[in-house]
Amino acid sequence: MSLKDLAEAFAAGAKSTISVAIAFACVGIIVGVAAQTGFALNVASTIIRTGQQSIFLTLLFTMVTCIILGMGLPSIPSYLITATIAAPALVELKVPALAAHLFCFYFAMLTLFISIKIL
Repeated sequence: MSLKDLAEAFAAGAKSTISVAIAFACVGIIVGVAAQTGFALNVASTIIRTGQQSIFLTLLFTMVTCIILGMGLPSIPSYLITATIAAPALVELKVPALAAHLFCFYFAMLTLFISIKIL
């Protein structure tokens, strides 16, 4: 590669990372607001209270939470939001960490398809 090709490659890489950086900035703002207002703690405690009676209800409530929180976002930011809010509640209820994160990941990805179907 010549010096000119290398400079063009760097410029193309910088342009393509702008959309990803904006998405992650939005995720940071959403997670920060949820943590500061107590919304994340409130959701997690509701999931835990529900989970003491039935694991099925816990997973159902977590599924609805993941779908609602992930609407209108790309797939990776949707997972990051649900992983920081819903997955710790499942882990606290003795669900293996990998299973809890895969559950949140599945419904974060499913949210993308639900959003497309609604639109």
